Amino acid sequence: MTRATQRVHTAWLIILAFVGQAAIWVAVLSQYGNSREIDGACLRSVPENAVMTGEMPRFAADVTFLPIGRACVYDATTGGTITVQTGQTVTLVAVAGTVVCLVAVVIAWSRWRRSTPVQRLLAGVALLFLLLGWLVIWVHAAMR
Repeated sequence: MTRATQRVHTAWLIILAFVGQAAIWVAVLSQYGNSREIDGACLRSVPENAVMTGEMPRFAADVTFLPIGRACVYDATTGGTITVQTGQTVTLVAVAGTVVCLVAVVIAWSRWRRSTPVQRLLAGVALLFLLLGWLVIWVHAAMR
């Protein structure tokens, strides 16, 4: 394999790393969307055996880190609580994107001598954006 071909392969790995980390930012947007009007969203997904006070159910709403989404916890008429959780699919996509990004960056960095300085830098930038995305998701869940 020629040096130019190896650089092209490394470039594709870097593109793959950026596509993988983009899944995290989709999860950030999904979590933000789930946190807006959170009480209204919980009112639209009331389970049948939730305790009602007048016409309103008794519930607590929270933004969650894992799964990346929203949890609505209702008091149950049978005792205990009922939890309606969103974000399982988004979490799977985010984890898959993380794995793709990490594998692509590790392989790209394993070709250190055969890659250009810009390729080395871009692999690090993809990894940085991946970490920042997870940090944003965690901070947003912690703040709410």
